[in-house]
Amino acid sequence: MSNGRHNNNNSSSNGLAPASTRPSTSHRRGTTVAQKVGGLPSRFHRPVLYVTLFVGLSFVFFYQMNLGPVIWPYQCPDRGFIEAIARRASADRFVVLALVDAAFADMAINLYEAHLRPNRLDNFLFVGAGRRACSILWNASLPCHHYAEDEDAEIASVYLSRDFVRKMNIRTDMILDALNAGFTVLHTDLDVAMFRNPLPDIKDVLLEADLAALWDSVAFNAGFVAVRPTPFGIQVYELMKKITSRYRKIDDQRAMNMAVSRMRRAYERVGFRAATLDRNRYLCGYDYFERDRRWFPVDLGGGGCENCSVVHNNWIVSKEAKIYRFKEHLMWMRDEGGYYSNSTRRYLTYSNPVPHLSSTVPPRVTVDPPRTPSPPLGGWEELELHSLRTALAFGHLLRRVVILPRFHCPVDGGGGSSRAIEECPLNSLLNISAFDAAFAGAYRENSFLRHPLVPPSTVASRSRVFRIQPDIDEDSSSPTPPSVEVLRTASGNNVTADDVIGWFDDVTAKILVFDSLLVSLVTFGDEEETKNFEERTRTAFRRSDYRQMK
Repeated sequence: MSNGRHNNNNSSSNGLAPASTRPSTSHRRGTTVAQKVGGLPSRFHRPVLYVTLFVGLSFVFFYQMNLGPVIWPYQCPDRGFIEAIARRASADRFVVLALVDAAFADMAINLYEAHLRPNRLDNFLFVGAGRRACSILWNASLPCHHYAEDEDAEIASVYLSRDFVRKMNIRTDMILDALNAGFTVLHTDLDVAMFRNPLPDIKDVLLEADLAALWDSVAFNAGFVAVRPTPFGIQVYELMKKITSRYRKIDDQRAMNMAVSRMRRAYERVGFRAATLDRNRYLCGYDYFERDRRWFPVDLGGGGCENCSVVHNNWIVSKEAKIYRFKEHLMWMRDEGGYYSNSTRRYLTYSNPVPHLSSTVPPRVTVDPPRTPSPPLGGWEELELHSLRTALAFGHLLRRVVILPRFHCPVDGGGGSSRAIEECPLNSLLNISAFDAAFAGAYRENSFLRHPLVPPSTVASRSRVFRIQPDIDEDSSSPTPPSVEVLRTASGNNVTADDVIGWFDDVTAKILVFDSLLVSLVTFGDEEETKNFEERTRTAFRRSDYRQMK
């Protein structure tokens, strides 16, 4: 018995009557299938249909790849996602979407705390690539919809890695779903800083455009782009999806630029328009930080860019480096564990004397005294890194957090011949990921004391300025200001743990201040402790460049 039917030897396996009892073809009404397909024998019927179907689908595929008017049938999105968008969108169906995985949940919270909330930008929704990302955001009372799973949701993906490309292409589906539901979308990356609400500008541009994006120095930026749900706007993302499905190594930004280029060739004459947001107000990381040489914040607002609206913190590799640069430029408000607000934590700070290299320097370059003797070009960088090792050793012994100084880097005057210098941040010298792996929590960025969340009582509690001078250096070439207290080592040119603890362990000020720390290597009382600290600094002090490409 099968499916309630009797297995009768006189019946066919498909439940039809035996052939002897069925009417012959000649007695059936109408024309036979064989006659319809040109009299072909029945064994050819099915192959002919398959070939016809294959040819038809091939025609549609190649026609669509050449931007014909045919669009692939749209698959209905998750209804819950569209309902979540509807709850967050403005009355004119405008919504801000940001994709987040668990590895970048802290950056999503910072986007809200530092940029969305202060600018009263409320019609936003975080879209989770992984359920845990949304759980973290829900615990922070932030709206999040679990949209997709990703096998590397817990990994902070590195630019253009396999998992990075895959995650970025989730955004194409996310935006396409929203567009097909009739919503205008502003998609923003998590590493974006907003100095003012960008929506009025963007809505004005979209009155005459299907798509408007931040310019990424050389191309449209898929990390900050607004798209209207017009046929052209939808078709850009349909084409992006086909490109990335066919070429797995292409991320959404490259796909978007390819799609826009093809759309312009095919449809610009009939109304398609992709616009660039004002390049003086919407800047990528290269234009804001590097081109204009903004290594440190000029003020608490736009960092010396009074007209800026949005900055994308890109053109730098690794999550750790992005967060460090956010913090250095006062664009980070996440106060996890009292990073800023702890009122009992103690710190130490010091300065790097300015190397004396050239009397001719370009604008924004440091030339003020005091100066140190001129080492070989770039040699002062090793001296400054040596001072950083000393500061971290002092911090370890005294249980104080080191506030970084400003470092000094050569200014490339063309051909590498310039001997001018300028102040630069730590990421110009060291790989931040490696440094954080060893010293996360043991240091703060140079601009830390300017942050609005640091208690005023901490900022005001400063010790007098100390200078450590080897006992054998009786005749120092560097004059000592009256406000500086000179301390001499008890064991020649070395600074021991006993020296450090004896001098500073009872200092009650929240901030212990040194004018510089150009002293010999600190030795700990325990040989094993000295060895461990040296190994820790060896792995942490991995040289790199400003973009962290090394």
